[in-house]
Amino acid sequence: GNLRRSSEGGPAAEFRKLLSTTPKPIFVSFDVDSISSRDMPGVSCPSALGLMAEEACDMAQAAGECPGVELLDLSELNVAIEADRSTRLVVLLIYNFLLGL
Repeated sequence: GNLRRSSEGGPAAEFRKLLSTTPKPIFVSFDVDSISSRDMPGVSCPSALGLMAEEACDMAQAAGECPGVELLDLSELNVAIEADRSTRLVVLLIYNFLLGL
C-alpha cells in the first residue's frame, strides 16, 4: 500500500486495509520512533519525517476497531531523553486504541 499522505485517508486508511487482509489473530507492534520528532522527541532514534501525532492516533484507533487485533505493543519510548510530551502521546495512543474497542 501507499502510506503517503493523501486526500484518501493517508496512513490510517492504508493501515485499515492492511488489517482487513491480515490473518487473525493480529499482534500490532507500534514503534513510536516512527512518529515525527516534533511530536515524539523522547525516543532513541528520532524521525525527522515521521507520522504526525494525529495520524498515529488514527492508526491506534484503527487497531482497536479491528476485531482480529488481540494485542497492541508500543515500543521505544525513552523517558531518559524526554518524559513529558512523549509520555503523554503514548498515553493518547493507548486511549485511542481503547476508543476503538
